[in-house]
Amino acid sequence: LRTCSLASQMAPLWGEPLLLAAQILSARGNVPAATVLAQQALFRSPQDVYLAAAAAEIPGVDIELLSDAERGQLWDLVEKIQSIRPMEPRTLPLLIEFLARRGHAPLAEKKLGAVLAGEEGLPEPTVLRLAQISRNFDLGQTDACYAYASRSFGSTPNLALEQALAAYADGDGQRGLDLLSGAAKAAGEGPDWKYAIAQYLERSGSADAASAWSDYVASVEPKKALVLTRVLESEAAWENAALIDSSINALKEVTGESDFTWRIARARWLLQNDPSEKAAAEAVVLLQDSSTAAGFLDIKQYSLIATALERIGNLEAALSQLQTAVRLAPKNNSVRLDLARISHARGDIPGAYDQLAAILANGQASDRAFHAVSAILAAQEGLYAAAIEQLSASKPKRGDTLSADLLLAELYRMNGDFPNAQAVAKTLIEDNTSMAEVTFALDLFGSLGRMDEAKAAFDVLGQLRLGT
Repeated sequence: LRTCSLASQMAPLWGEPLLLAAQILSARGNVPAATVLAQQALFRSPQDVYLAAAAAEIPGVDIELLSDAERGQLWDLVEKIQSIRPMEPRTLPLLIEFLARRGHAPLAEKKLGAVLAGEEGLPEPTVLRLAQISRNFDLGQTDACYAYASRSFGSTPNLALEQALAAYADGDGQRGLDLLSGAAKAAGEGPDWKYAIAQYLERSGSADAASAWSDYVASVEPKKALVLTRVLESEAAWENAALIDSSINALKEVTGESDFTWRIARARWLLQNDPSEKAAAEAVVLLQDSSTAAGFLDIKQYSLIATALERIGNLEAALSQLQTAVRLAPKNNSVRLDLARISHARGDIPGAYDQLAAILANGQASDRAFHAVSAILAAQEGLYAAAIEQLSASKPKRGDTLSADLLLAELYRMNGDFPNAQAVAKTLIEDNTSMAEVTFALDLFGSLGRMDEAKAAFDVLGQLRLGT
C-alpha cells in the first residue's frame, strides 16, 4: 500500500496504483474503502477498459449490499464496458446478473446461451460465476455452463466444488460430497482437491470441516503462505485451536516478523483462547502494529481491537474503533451489534437503540442477531416474556460473533425467573470469557444470597483481572 501511495503521488494521472491499492483492500474485506479508491482510479484513467473492468469487480462482489444509487452507477459502468468490449470476462457476469435482477430474465437467459455457444473462450472463474448466476436466477443454463467448463478445462477442483455446492443448495448435501470426493479420488487427491473438500465441508456446515482443513495443511510441504492464509481465513478451522496456533507460527516463519497477517491472527487467537487482561493487552499491541496510516486494512480488525480494548476496560477507545468501522461499512451488522452493546454498557441507551434500529433497517442480519435485536427491543417495552421467547428461538451458528447468554440471563432476571437466570449464570462462570458476563453472575448470586456461587464468580473475575 505504501508503494501504491508513492507511485500515485509521483504519477498523479496514473490510475493503476490506486486500482492495485483498491484490490488489496478488497481482498482484505474492506470493500467500502476499496470502492472509493477504485472510483478515484477510474477518474484518472476513464478510457482504460482493463482498469474499468477491474474497478467494477470490486463493488460487484455482492450487488445485494449496494444501495440503489450505487447499483445504478455500477450498471452504467458495466454497460459502458460491455458496449466497448463485448464478452469482457470480468463484467460479463455482472451484465447478466443485472438483467436478471431488473426483471429481464428471458433476455438474460438468451444472452447467456449465446455466450456459451460463442467461439470466444472464457476463463474458468467467469464460467463458474455464470453458472452461479444461472442457478440463483433460474436461467436454465447451469448445466450448459458446467459442460462448457468441462470441455474447456477438464475436471478441476473449482468445477467439482461448484457442482457439489449446487447439489447442496438443492437439498442433497451427501450427493454433493460424493460428487466432489469421487472427482478428487479420480484426480489423485492432491492439495488443491483437499482445499476444495475443506471449502465444501465448511460451506455445508459439516462437523468434519475443521479436520478437513487440517488434512489440507498437512498435504503441503514445505508450508506456503497462501495455504496458511487460507486456513486462517476459515471460520471452521478456528474451531481447532491447535491447528490455528501452529498455522500462525508457521506463517510467521515464512513471512517474517513484520508481516501483518500472522499478527492479526495471533491477536484473534489470544482473544478467543485466553480471557485475561494480559492477553488482551498483547492483542492490542499486535493489532496496533498491523495498522496503516489510513487505519486497518480489514473491517474485522476494528472489531478485534475493540474487543481487546473493552477487556482492559477502555470502553471509550473501543467505542471509537467501532464508530470508525461503521463509517467505513455502514451495512456491517456485526459491527453495529458490538457498537450497540458497548454503547449500552456506557449508559448511552438511545445510542444503543439507534444501532439496533439500523441493523433491522439494513436487513440481512443473521438469525441469531435478528432474534437478539428483537428481544432487546421487546425488553425495552417491558415485554420480557416475549423477549425471552424471541431469543430462545434462535440457535448459534458457526461464525456468529454474538454471545446471547448474558442477554438471556438478564431477561430471565427482569422477568422474575430466577431459577433459569441462575442456570444461565452458572454457564457464564464456567465459560469465563467476558468480564461483563462474570460480573453479572457475581451480582446475581450475591443478591440472592448464593455465596458459594458468588465466591466462584469472584474468583474467576480475579483471574480475568490479573491475567493468571
